[in-house]
Amino acid sequence: MQRFGRRDVLRLSGVGLGASAAVCLADFGPQNADTGPGAGLEDVEITQYGIAHTPSADDETPDVLVIDSDARARATVGFHSAGPSYVGEVNEVLRAVDYDESVFVLVTSVGPTTCHHQLEITNVAVEDGTLVGDASIVRRERGACRDRTTYSSALVRATVPEGREPPTDATFSIIDAWNETHSVSASADDSLSPGPVDLPGSVRPDGDPAIVPPALECDTAKFKRLDGPPHVTWGDGRAFSLRVDRLAVDRGDEVTVTMTNVTDERKGTGTARQFGLEVYTEAGWQETRGYTTEHFGYNDEGILHDPGEGFEWTLEMTAAGLDDQGHRDLEVCPDLPAGRYRFVFSSGSIAVAFDLRE
Repeated sequence: MQRFGRRDVLRLSGVGLGASAAVCLADFGPQNADTGPGAGLEDVEITQYGIAHTPSADDETPDVLVIDSDARARATVGFHSAGPSYVGEVNEVLRAVDYDESVFVLVTSVGPTTCHHQLEITNVAVEDGTLVGDASIVRRERGACRDRTTYSSALVRATVPEGREPPTDATFSIIDAWNETHSVSASADDSLSPGPVDLPGSVRPDGDPAIVPPALECDTAKFKRLDGPPHVTWGDGRAFSLRVDRLAVDRGDEVTVTMTNVTDERKGTGTARQFGLEVYTEAGWQETRGYTTEHFGYNDEGILHDPGEGFEWTLEMTAAGLDDQGHRDLEVCPDLPAGRYRFVFSSGSIAVAFDLRE
């Protein structure tokens, strides 16, 4: 799903290494800095990532990310994220580091063709406690150059002399393929995931609902309506946030709800099926779905979400459309009345709301 800009996708999807980012790598491997280690450094090693494309091309701003711990490396690059032919190199680079003496900086730039797939890193040094350096995207012919926005990254490992602490701030001067220079700064304290205020979408409409339908009643024999949670958290939980793309829809329209891990750590939830869709009636909040089978339950399965990742649900606001969502044993009864609806995800009972118009 495409929820964030290109910079977020690179940070949150294993720096383009994960299969979900639909990327292509080229020229992966170590590269010595042309000028060697600069002031304040014992050694500099550069590992290239040639990224042919990413899910989103709406951000052409170069980026810098500081990695100063195993936990931060796992959350950004991820030992598990590389494809089969690259996992050995990724593991070797990341697992060989001692963060008491080294720090990684991930530098990313952008070019207009698939031949702009490598970064040249020079002049890496420590100045006033900040790791600095220059980066420029390099065009290298490798057969036909296709016109496609290309994001190239380099992982810079900077090692300080014994007895010194590695810097946790970095500033790189990055020249993109259009010869424009960008000064980009980052810190090891920067968040790896978007904050709740940065997420697109809404939590719920303002004010009371304009329409409150009668209590739901179903004529289907043996129909057992699901019970909703007694209390919900609107929008933002302790680790996850929910947003809805529209606050009002017409019957038959689609509404999309997204859940995002807004922490800097991998967090777990139940499956995507475990949600409720309730409508506010004269009897209070009531689940729109139920079952006629003798027993009903969800699989006891856990799903892990990296920082910035989560679930997305697209619901067609008709009885038939909702019957295709979630558990196969659930059905909508009666048909959906106009009114205010509440989507609740079971893990944390986080909710968003929207109105269904007449």
